[in-house]
Amino acid sequence: MDYSKKNERTPIIEIAKAMGFKVFTARFDDRNLSGTIGISKKLRKKYGSDKVIILNNQDTDKHILFTLAHELAHYIFDYISDSSEEYSNSYRTNESQTDSELRANRFAASFLMPASSFSNTYKALLKDKKDKETIIKKLSDIFNVPETAVRIRIEELELDNE
Repeated sequence: MDYSKKNERTPIIEIAKAMGFKVFTARFDDRNLSGTIGISKKLRKKYGSDKVIILNNQDTDKHILFTLAHELAHYIFDYISDSSEEYSNSYRTNESQTDSELRANRFAASFLMPASSFSNTYKALLKDKKDKETIIKKLSDIFNVPETAVRIRIEELELDNE
């Protein structure tokens, strides 16, 4: 069965651009730095926009897209709600999880793996008698997210009890 035709991937890059961001990838000296968001008029000269997200090009495509959604969460929850003139935040995969980081991860997971379509696809794969690791890999490919994010989403939606 072809599950990917039933699911539309969230067009996260297009959404970021529609929100006024320029999105770049770069090689970071700090390998644990997954991405950074900056909002400042000072960025306009260098990047052509005052809203910039830069993602680590050493990460997998799936991780890069998850990080992009994560950074958009910071924009929505931390910048818009504060409405400061300038804002910046960096996401490091090895840092302790603050409430703000956990919220950004939950948002990214919900945004990229909507509960209804994720649950339905999980259940369809389960019906096809797929083993758990195969299901995780397929969901990762279908929703274009890291396998770690899939495992967490399965727990969040309590699908392990199926």
